[in-house]
Amino acid sequence: MKDHAAVKCALEVAAAGGHNMILIGRPGSGKTMMARRLPSVLPPMTMEEALEATKLYSVSGLLSIDAPLINSRPFRSPHHTVSTAALVGGGTVPKPGEVSLSHHGVLFLDELPEFNRDALEVLRQPLGDGVVNVSRVSASYTYPADFCLIAAMNPCPCGYFGDVFRQCTCSKRGNIVPQRPLLNQSRGVVLALDWSRQMGYIWFRRTRSESLARCSTGSTSG
Repeated sequence: MKDHAAVKCALEVAAAGGHNMILIGRPGSGKTMMARRLPSVLPPMTMEEALEATKLYSVSGLLSIDAPLINSRPFRSPHHTVSTAALVGGGTVPKPGEVSLSHHGVLFLDELPEFNRDALEVLRQPLGDGVVNVSRVSASYTYPADFCLIAAMNPCPCGYFGDVFRQCTCSKRGNIVPQRPLLNQSRGVVLALDWSRQMGYIWFRRTRSESLARCSTGSTSG
């Protein structure tokens, strides 16, 4: 991957420290591609971690004959229409949700402002405790959920706030604060995001020396 040196540096820090992070940028700036590369930066899974992840996938019926052992870092990317039960686990017969299937891996929430507020609220417990408790009349279940949360969003509803090549149309529709949808989401999830990084336009004609700029040339704010 070329360019976005500061974003790559921030992802390395997030991988090293287990930090949660949000990427903000225009459509097509590479937010999803960056997030999908994060598992490759994380250290290899230990046998204990692999067995824990395999048990969760086995309970969910997601193991295949060709891959009976989960030995690579999971990467889960649920759609923004995901239900609360599908995200954290539950159902008539309780099963692990996306947060548990991301155990020892990465949970990627693309288009964060589009997620249902109730679904994001239930992320408070796994983000704070690393486990999910699912209670039913007959029994209670505890699933591990120790994951790295990576979120992504456009800077505004139209996606082009601050873009140098395309004019933002949100102000014409009365959206004075571009990031307002994010502010309306779960405060617990927003506070759990340790790092934020703005992704800009990629100049494909940059010289090789410029594309290999050190990560110190950018700034990361939390």
